[in-house]
Amino acid sequence: MDLYKKFIPDFNDVNIKLPKVTSLPVEMISNPNIEVLKLKPLPVEMISNPNIEVLKLKPLPVEMISNPNIEVLKLKPLPVEMISNLNLKMFTPPIPRFDVSIPPLSPLPKPKVAKPQNNRDRRLQFEKAIVRKEMPQFTLCQEGNSASFEGVQETRIGGVSFYLKVSIPPHYPDQMPNLYIISPLILPKSGGGTINESGSTHSSHTSVNGPGGCVQICHFESNSWDATKTCAAVLIKGILWLEAYAMSLLTDMNIAEIIDQWDRGQQ
Repeated sequence: MDLYKKFIPDFNDVNIKLPKVTSLPVEMISNPNIEVLKLKPLPVEMISNPNIEVLKLKPLPVEMISNPNIEVLKLKPLPVEMISNLNLKMFTPPIPRFDVSIPPLSPLPKPKVAKPQNNRDRRLQFEKAIVRKEMPQFTLCQEGNSASFEGVQETRIGGVSFYLKVSIPPHYPDQMPNLYIISPLILPKSGGGTINESGSTHSSHTSVNGPGGCVQICHFESNSWDATKTCAAVLIKGILWLEAYAMSLLTDMNIAEIIDQWDRGQQ
């Protein structure tokens, strides 16, 4: 009643009873010529009024549910692919088939693996760092299977320059290298003659002449050589020999005597 008084100001008859809405007869529902009543939207005042109860939808009458003329929204069945695939969580479109055949992947090229260095090459790389730090005038020269430490050494006595070469054999460090004086090729003696003519002698600390007749210096005894000795040690022996040779040109002593005297002085 309060609702009627709100929207109908002159409404005061409290004895009027509101009509009850009854369900439509079956004839009306099944008659296609009867237009269905369309609900108009509620006024804004009714929607914004908190005192108005919200219209609740009632379930459909049994007549409508059992009437075959009323179409009910039917869900389409899922595709067979989705039903049979247990791992499929959501619908995925079928994979299209190509009209052309894709060739298989060709075998991948094998990665190039660097050949492992032999014992000599690994050893020379280690000694190269030592020689570069302690005797930078000498460098490691490698071409094919040949390898050598070469460089110019100037003596403190007399200031004479010599070109030294340590020729490294294939089985180094187990095999002893050779030490040559490449330049000057001919080394004169103070009393006449040359070191080259002496060949292998203890007094000169030389072995048989090297390539082109150059002087070969004795540094270690062949029977005492082992892998603990290095090319750096051979070069030091060569530098010592050059200083002794320069001293022999100023005195009557031979190279062996001068080196022995220096060894005793160090002891």
